[in-house]
Amino acid sequence: MRKFVEGRFIPVPEKNAKPHHHNIFKTLAQVSHIGFRIAACVLFGDLLGRYLDRVFGTTRGLLLTFALLGAGAAIKQIFDGIKTG
Repeated sequence: MRKFVEGRFIPVPEKNAKPHHHNIFKTLAQVSHIGFRIAACVLFGDLLGRYLDRVFGTTRGLLLTFALLGAGAAIKQIFDGIKTG
């Protein structure tokens, strides 16, 4: 908001304006959450693949498949997070 004083406009702070550091902490929290999302998705895919390999008696085929699916899910989560802001 600007106010006209002595022939020129000067900035006037808003009454209910939030401090600037609030946005910095919110952004920092979102960025640090990205690592957790990646690790959780890949770890879930890894554990599910190991379990299914034991159940079906295969040798790391399902582990690799589900780990890659977990990595793909992590990338999708990141892009969805970017879209929503």
